Amino acid sequence: QHKLLYISLYLLIWGEASNLRLMPECLCYIFHHMSYELYGVLSGAVSLITGEKVRPAYGGEDESFLNKVVAPIYNEIYAEALKNKNGVSDHSTWRNYDDLNEFFWSDTTFCWVCLWYSDAVLNM
Repeated sequence: QHKLLYISLYLLIWGEASNLRLMPECLCYIFHHMSYELYGVLSGAVSLITGEKVRPAYGGEDESFLNKVVAPIYNEIYAEALKNKNGVSDHSTWRNYDDLNEFFWSDTTFCWVCLWYSDAVLNM
């Protein structure tokens, strides 16, 4: 039964994430954090920090995954695309999907993501 829930979770992320499909490591990051939370909710785990049952880091309102997880990443991609200036800017002055996706490759590169992603994404 848990396998079915994890497959469903992945498909839900895949469906909502839209253009983040071009960033597989980012999707993997989101999936693993959300699956960890799903396991915590299903197992009735208690947070060591709050002493309460584990709850998702986001949620509670309509479209919260889209607004608190996906949209901040989209916004960063959009801001970087604007720096492209329709292809006239040197590539070293802006980041594309591949560059942004590389942040999720390892702990070394991921630490830089903390400088520009929202707290909602980092605290998933």
